Amino acid sequence: MVISTVIIVAVTIALAIAVAYWMGGLATIFTRFEKIEIKNAYVKYNATGYTATLTFVNTGATATSIDSVTLNGVPRTDSGWSPGGSSAIGGNLTTGVTCPIGLSKIGILTFAKGLKDPSGNVLTSGITLTIDIHSTGGKDYYTSVTLP
Repeated sequence: MVISTVIIVAVTIALAIAVAYWMGGLATIFTRFEKIEIKNAYVKYNATGYTATLTFVNTGATATSIDSVTLNGVPRTDSGWSPGGSSAIGGNLTTGVTCPIGLSKIGILTFAKGLKDPSGNVLTSGITLTIDIHSTGGKDYYTSVTLP
């Protein structure tokens, strides 16, 4: 009787430890998140066109990457941008940019004055430009700037 009680207690303790480790691992999976904060966004105009600069940082608990960038809802790589097609928008804010935890990044978009999106909307002085960064975690981060 005593031996069976000791065995049952030992098995129960072993199972409790296994469940505790399993729950600890489960909690770690569900508490990992990304959060990109756009700290600063502005646009400058020069002789060749506009330069939009975004400063952003990942303040979340896991690293992420950018998998798409849109301007006023149109992907920057869309071939309908004119003039220039998919090469109409330059800069380093593209897909594949990694966002490690806590590290500030500067993203730049360049485009000519009078650029038209596929709907025919013209990007010119006074227009509000909405920039959307979509991450591999499935989240969208928006900012808006007014073209000078």
